[in-house]
Amino acid sequence: MSEAAKTPVPMDEAAAAFEELRQEIALMRRAVAGLSAEHASIEITDYSQTLGQMGKALNAILRTNKDIAEAPALRMTAQNWAEQIASASRTARQADREALDHARSGFDEITRTLSASFASARAANTQLMWVLGAAGSGLAVGVLIGVLVARFVG
Repeated sequence: MSEAAKTPVPMDEAAAAFEELRQEIALMRRAVAGLSAEHASIEITDYSQTLGQMGKALNAILRTNKDIAEAPALRMTAQNWAEQIASASRTARQADREALDHARSGFDEITRTLSASFASARAANTQLMWVLGAAGSGLAVGVLIGVLVARFVG
């Protein structure tokens, strides 16, 4: 038997294939067992708090984006901008025109008031000249009558 054990016994092909398959499966079992042991030793971090913060930040960003998207300025075209600018300039020019008209009417009123004051001052000056002329004439006539009366009476 020792001689028979030493001589290789021919195996059929099916038995050889099953033996090879058995070795591969044994190898895979050892690998899976090693992976399971390695997987059990891995510590998994809890990211729920970080994910919650990221969710809140994302919601805030989405709200901001929605507000920006709903802004009227983003819906305006170049034509709308031109119309808005033209309308604003018309309004500004109208306000300036009204302010200028108001100032002009104020200046006209002041001019009329000053003209009336100057005319009144001129009339008062003319009246003063007439009064002074009449007083001077009256004084001269009085002095002349006094001299004549003093000559004839005297």
